Amino acid sequence: MFGTNERNEIDENINTKVTAATIRASALVQTTIRAAKSK
Repeated sequence: MFGTNERNEIDENINTKVTAATIRASALVQTTIRAAKSK
């Protein structure tokens, strides 16, 4: 079984990855919108 500290670290790692993926996705959307507007 996981200790509480281990579980918290795992949750933090997942949250960090999700946040990074979200930022990357929104940046991609912004770039796409900008490209569409410039045409």
